[in-house]
Amino acid sequence: MQTVLPQEAIEEAIGEVREVMRQYTACADPTESAARKERLRQAEEQVEVEEAAIQMVQANLENLSPTDGRRQRESPTPASRERVPATLRLGPQV
Repeated sequence: MQTVLPQEAIEEAIGEVREVMRQYTACADPTESAARKERLRQAEEQVEVEEAAIQMVQANLENLSPTDGRRQRESPTPASRERVPATLRLGPQV
C-alpha cells in the first residue's frame, strides 16, 4: 500500500535538499566546487533530489502520531540515558 504524500511537503523538502546542496557546492577550492556542482547536476538529472525529498517526507510522516499529528517521542536507549564525557569517548590520550 502506497501512501499519497502532500505535494506541498514534497516541494518544501525539495527546497531544503537544494539549499543544502547549494551550501555543499559553495566551497573555496574552484576545482572541488566544479566537481561538486557536476555531482549535483547529475543528481538532478537522475531525479535523486526529488527521491531524497520524498524519503524525507515519508520519514517525517512515519514519525507522526496517528492520533494527533504530533511527533512521537522516542524513548532514549539505555546507553544514551547516562552521559559519557567526551574525553572518555575519544579513547586514550597519546
